[in-house]
Formats: sequence, structure tokens, C-alpha cells
Amino acid sequence: MRLPIDSAPQTGGRGEVIRFAPAGGLPGRAPVVLAHEQPFALGGVRIEPALRQVIHANGSTETLEPRVMEVLVALHREPGAILSRDDLTVACWHGNVVGEDAIQRVIQRLRKAAERSSGAFRIETITKVGYRLIADGTPQSETVANADPASPTRRRVSLVLAVAALVAALGAGFWLARSSGPTMVTVGLERFTATDPAQRALAARLGEAFRLQMAANGTPAQSGQTTLKVRGIVRDAGGKPELTLRIDDGASGETLWSDTAQPSLTDHSPDQSTIYDLAGHVSCGISGARNGPGASDAMTTGMLVRHCDGMRMGETAEATLDNARRLAARAPRLWAAQLAVAEAINHRLLEPADHEAALIREATAAADRAIALMPDAADAYWTKAMSMSADRPLARDALFRKAIASRFVNCACGLQYYGDFLLQSGRTSDALAMYQRGSSSETEDYGSLWRI
Repeated sequence: MRLPIDSAPQTGGRGEVIRFAPAGGLPGRAPVVLAHEQPFALGGVRIEPALRQVIHANGSTETLEPRVMEVLVALHREPGAILSRDDLTVACWHGNVVGEDAIQRVIQRLRKAAERSSGAFRIETITKVGYRLIADGTPQSETVANADPASPTRRRVSLVLAVAALVAALGAGFWLARSSGPTMVTVGLERFTATDPAQRALAARLGEAFRLQMAANGTPAQSGQTTLKVRGIVRDAGGKPELTLRIDDGASGETLWSDTAQPSLTDHSPDQSTIYDLAGHVSCGISGARNGPGASDAMTTGMLVRHCDGMRMGETAEATLDNARRLAARAPRLWAAQLAVAEAINHRLLEPADHEAALIREATAAADRAIALMPDAADAYWTKAMSMSADRPLARDALFRKAIASRFVNCACGLQYYGDFLLQSGRTSDALAMYQRGSSSETEDYGSLWRI
């Protein structure tokens, strides 16, 4: 769940602008169900809604978050037409109550995908009206043939899909399981400051928004002596505000992690997505430190935050893996630390690597240690399956089945991963059924993680 920055009186309380979809929907705005949508082309780019994939002209593949793909499909359905926010609410949020900032965030993420399409399509804003899709070259109604699921697919494609979904999960929130270990990591929030007196009001709004988002993530700030201290500093960077968020050891004051972002301004108010992402990194690390057996301290938690940031491409794959290895060495009995190693190796193997076989063995061993620490948790089973060689389909299938029958901790990603595996195995109908189950699970049980 996301919370807004401004606290001006609006319907819904706490400043959230609430929009209600008209009863019965609008003409031509039927709800988008990705599993039922046909592939289509935008310029030189192919869109596979059921797989949530954008296949670029150079052959590279990108996996969009479910809501982002739904909005793209809704805009594509009516070439050149302008869809209002109410239209998108009906088609993509299925009539649920949704804040305007949520729609804006999805549009921003869709625009990032459009930027990577080399001009194949773009999203145009019609001020005070809505949005429309502009495609280059190919008529928007053109569809493309389904990819042959039986064609040879290398192991790296599976890893791309897996890491993309995990990145979306980490970026959207945090580890979902309730704390079952002895560690009690607490976080205190200092008042955000500004180097320029003219930006003090902005710093105060950002600090309050961060506090509210942390509480919404299930990791509220506390007063008094805490394990961690979070501080925010707003500076001027070439006429634009720049926010640096820092996590310090609550006892020693040592800086454990920091990140800098430039929140965009709309009508003199900062965009919520910056706070949402930064709070997500911090909540992810704190919640990971609280999960499962094994002790965690301030330094370990800071390393977990860095892992969450790195998996969202905040660092190079090498740096993310190095951090995960040091984390596991520091806290060998912390479930999240062992899982981090396997995840980071899968991330690293998206690109060709020396000693790939040794990396796979290391990832498998880390996943096995995570399984031994929490045998009822699904995440390590599917992470191990993704690490395994593609020439062992029966063993991978067994691991996926074990995963989806176990308790989801980070997210319901295993359902999608198993769908990817089934698709690559030529079992198309089974794959689509698994994708549908994953979509239902995200909506019903894990909505706070996936709902943007």
C-alpha cells in the first residue's frame, strides 16, 4: 500500500485522493485479464500480455509488473483514444478504490519501458483529461503470433524472468512473513533536514511521507534508543531538490547504507514514487532481519537493505553478490542472508560469467542452507530450482511443486516462476493456468505487495 505525500484535506483522510470507479464501468473499458489478452506489436516491439513481456527489436526481453502491463493493454485496446483515470481504474484496478498517485506511478513505470523501446511507443498525457498510447510505425491493432513455447530456451532466459519478478517484489514492499526469530530490530526516524532554508518545508513533507510509508510497510519508526537511525537531507542540485537517505547504527552512529534520489515535482509537490522506493528498501532489509532463525544486528540489517537495493539494480551484480557473501559469512544462520546469496548469484548469471558451474553450485548450497533453516518457506525451493541446470527438468519440476505447496515469504513469485518453467517445457495450458493462479494469489493474499 502506498501513502501520499501531501496532507491537504481530501476525501479518504490523510491526504489520499480517492477515486471511485463508476458503477458498471464505461463503454469499451472492460477489465483487463492478462491471461486472456492476445500478443500485439507496437512499432518494432512485441508485447506478450500473458507473459508480461516486452520483447524489443534487438531481441532483449523485459518483464513488466502486472499492473503496468494491464495499463499498457488498456491503452492499446483503443488506438489513439484518450483514457481518463476513471477509465483506467475500471479496466486495470477492477473498480477498487485507488489513489491518483498509484495511477501516476504506473504511468511513470510504463514510460520508462517506452523509453527503452527506442521510440516504438510513448505515453502521452492530455492535461486534466487522461492518457493515450502513441505507437510508431505499426498499427496498434496488429497482433503477432504466439511464441513457440517448445523452441530452445537457455537457462539465462529463466533467470531474467525470475530476477525481474523478484526485483518487482522487493521494490514494491518487503518480506511478507511475520517475524519468527529472536531478533528485534528497531528503527528510529530523525527529522528530515534541508541545507537551504527555502527547502525546509519540502524536507518536512518528505520526512512525514517516509514515516507514513514505513508504517504502511509494517515497519513503523519508534522513539528512544533503536537499532537503526534513519536520516534524510534535502539539498539543491542544479535547481532541483535532491534527497539523500541514510541509515546509521543507532549505537555507534556509523553509516550503514545511503541512497540519493531526485524526487520530481508536480504542482510544487514531490512525486510519491521516490519515497515509496526508498521506504521499500529500508522495510525490505528490516523485515528480512526479523524473519526466521538467526540473530541480526545493525550492520547485518544494513547489509540486507543494501541487498534489496542491489537487486533493484542499485548496484552492479558483482557488488550485490559480494555484499550477499559477506552478509552470509556474518550471519550464517540468518535465513534471509543465505537466500540473499542464491538470489544474488542468479542475478549475476543474467550475464555470461567465468566459473558459471561453480557459481551454480554455490547458489544451490546457499538455497539448501536456507531450506534447512526454514523448511516450510517456499522461497528457497524456487530459488534453488532457478539455480539448477535446465537439463534436469524432473528435479526442477519437483522443487517448483514443493515451493508452491509451501508458505510464501517474500512474495507469490514461485507461481510465476513455475509458469515460466512450464511454458519453456512446452506445457502451455498448464503455464497459463499457473499464471492465472499467481494473478489471483497476488490479488487476494498478497495484494499489499503487488498492488501499486
